[in-house]
Amino acid sequence: GGFAPYVVNALGAVPTTTPTTEVYMALERGVIDGAVRNLPALNTFREYEFTKFGIAHPVTWATGEVCISLRAWNKLSKEMQNALSAAGKEITKMAAAHWEKMDQILMKKFPEQKMNFWNPPEAMKKAMTETIQKAAVQDARKLSPKLADSMIAAFEKAYKKAGR
Repeated sequence: GGFAPYVVNALGAVPTTTPTTEVYMALERGVIDGAVRNLPALNTFREYEFTKFGIAHPVTWATGEVCISLRAWNKLSKEMQNALSAAGKEITKMAAAHWEKMDQILMKKFPEQKMNFWNPPEAMKKAMTETIQKAAVQDARKLSPKLADSMIAAFEKAYKKAGR
């Protein structure tokens, strides 16, 4: 769901949105051939039992937003808005560090589970990233025409910050 179907389609596959609770059974029964999953989900739900190969390059990213309505935000003092913004930036950094560490731990565990990851050549990674960026722009314009430009700017900023 979310952004993943746009990426899957852009990369040339047919997306099938499957609830997280059904991915394991869908893989087991051959209803789906693969899944866009983060490593903790792949591990927690033991999906490595049916997905023996992965791509060692991100095709999407997950974020954990805290949302507040503009009406509620505008009722807050400037001091509170600044404090919440600062806390959001700090927790984003902490979460990124935590998930990066988890990914490193899990990448060492997966070979024990007979799960192998293919590291594409740099040219292919670059082409994939460009395709994903284009899909992000299309997704943003489709999902929220009014906010698309600010969403696209955030995508571009995140990609540049990640060195992609």
